[in-house]
Amino acid sequence: MKKKIPLLTVANNKFYYQFQNFKRRLTGCLLFLFCACGSVQEKPVPAQTAAQEKKRSQEQLHAAFREIRTGDMVTRTGNDFTSYCLRQFCQTDKTYSHCGIASIENDTIYVYHALGGEFNPDQKLLREPLAVFVAPDANRGFGLYRFNMDTAQCRQLILAAQAAYQKGISFDMKFDLATDDKMYCSEFTAKIYRQAYKNDTMFAPSRLPGLEYLAPDNLFLHAACKPVYKAVY
Repeated sequence: MKKKIPLLTVANNKFYYQFQNFKRRLTGCLLFLFCACGSVQEKPVPAQTAAQEKKRSQEQLHAAFREIRTGDMVTRTGNDFTSYCLRQFCQTDKTYSHCGIASIENDTIYVYHALGGEFNPDQKLLREPLAVFVAPDANRGFGLYRFNMDTAQCRQLILAAQAAYQKGISFDMKFDLATDDKMYCSEFTAKIYRQAYKNDTMFAPSRLPGLEYLAPDNLFLHAACKPVYKAVY
């Protein structure tokens, strides 16, 4: 009898069986992740509590602004259903669903990142202000991570990120690591750091039956990376 290999372990049984149905077909799985429309009904938050939470999130943003440096990796935990699904691809630490690279340009902190779905209609690489990337209304939290790089490596990192942005790299709906003209978030981030380090094997990919991929935890758990700041809204 052929041994059955579980694809993912998901706490919610509904999500688990949905993933099981698609585990042998990558295309079907991706369509499920990006087209599924789950919503969570939340109880109204009292005005005083909402104001307190807003103040706390703003304090966390300001703290991050003080800590961040050009070349840092920024991770985030989206509060939508797709982000929940994408976090399940992390095999060690499922905290984050998305990541990008920070660059301070003309006193503004930008994050270069690859994003698909309805939030980015043209599917091209984005360059967004940090405050937008980690906005509390769309995320449950975020993190800052710093790789051990010298000045030359950091410069190469940002030049590579800017070049990819100018080229208009599009989002890779097939999650194919072999293509460089299309990339998904962790793939883009990893490949830019690989260019800076001149090390094509810097990040070991995760594997599932029929799929080799890079998830955020493949990056922020790397030995050359250290946590700088973590916020939970």
